[in-house]
Amino acid sequence: MLRSVLAAMILAVFVGACSSTAPSPSVPASTAATPAPAASASAQAPASAAPSGAASALDLKGMLPAKVGDVGLTAVQFSGDQLDATGAVDSRLKGLLTTLGRSVTDLTMAIAADPTRKSDLSVTALAVRGVPMDSFMASYVPLLQQNYGNNAVSHTLRAGRPVYVAQPPGGTAPQVLFPNNDVLFVVTGTDSKLVDQAVAALP
Repeated sequence: MLRSVLAAMILAVFVGACSSTAPSPSVPASTAATPAPAASASAQAPASAAPSGAASALDLKGMLPAKVGDVGLTAVQFSGDQLDATGAVDSRLKGLLTTLGRSVTDLTMAIAADPTRKSDLSVTALAVRGVPMDSFMASYVPLLQQNYGNNAVSHTLRAGRPVYVAQPPGGTAPQVLFPNNDVLFVVTGTDSKLVDQAVAALP
């Protein structure tokens, strides 16, 4: 069940910025962003989408905290091929990648969440092969603003670190985005203290 929840988060965190179909019912409500018309309704991971250290040379899973506060997190890593196979990547996100000279298969993503689902905290890491996150964010932030509204995306400090905070409509938990060199980290959760502890724990 954890794998299907994490696959749904792919839609909620990175596709919700430009999507408007409802996220999979298996994703916790607080992590679901407002989705987009072009997004696929299916967010189930293929049978091959198991935790993978060998699927990519980049170990994003190892960058994610195993515990935040008293919440234990379990991480899963997806290769670009696995993400492509989910059908969950929105056409506009694909277009963004195209402008960067990349495709979905150049993505690597890892997601850490509470397997007991007692906490809605999730920590996600994303990398695009050969693309600095400054370049990715220059195109991704406008997608967030297009879907959530210009005033819903701010640049601020959380846990003393420079982050973007995107507030989806409907009262769902904000997304805290921390770009660091070649990796974008996204932390979501309704407990702001836990969110700040997770941001502080990132590399």
